[in-house]
Amino acid sequence: MEVIPATIDLVKSVASEVSEWKNFKENISFTGGVINLQSVKDRIQQLIDEALKAWHSLVDLFTGGFKRVAGKPFEDAQAAAEELESLFEGFGKLGLSDFLAEIGPKLEKAGGKLFEVLAIVQAVAEELLHVVNDLQSLVDFARDVRQTFESGEGLFLKQTNKRKTLRLESGGSIKIRLGKLHS
Repeated sequence: MEVIPATIDLVKSVASEVSEWKNFKENISFTGGVINLQSVKDRIQQLIDEALKAWHSLVDLFTGGFKRVAGKPFEDAQAAAEELESLFEGFGKLGLSDFLAEIGPKLEKAGGKLFEVLAIVQAVAEELLHVVNDLQSLVDFARDVRQTFESGEGLFLKQTNKRKTLRLESGGSIKIRLGKLHS
């Protein structure tokens, strides 16, 4: 059952994003950042792809996602459970000889109904997982948009390279970057 961990992750990410959007502060450093055109192109393409995925998830949720989970499987499960209940009530009404003669077909029917109920539970869990995954893609898109507009992530060259301070003969100093500069 992947539904429970996926739902927990969804709830955590929704709570985190609500908190992050409440504390949103635009902090794009246009003066000190070096724009990398390839990474800008890639980031915009990634955001467009995520927007399309989020849109399709939203359409899927409202055209069928919530309806699939809420409808027929619960009615089928209720009917199967009622049939199981009537079968087990029949066991108590039989005498010992009748019980032994009729136990085989009754157990066979009860086992079939039990598997039917389990199959319905599995179908409902799969549909719930599908809905949770659709909602998670919406949250992921909101997170990526926030991160892009908050920090310019993916638009600039990385500024995290270590610096080394060098002393000049004239008495001044300069800072130079170490490592790969254009990755």
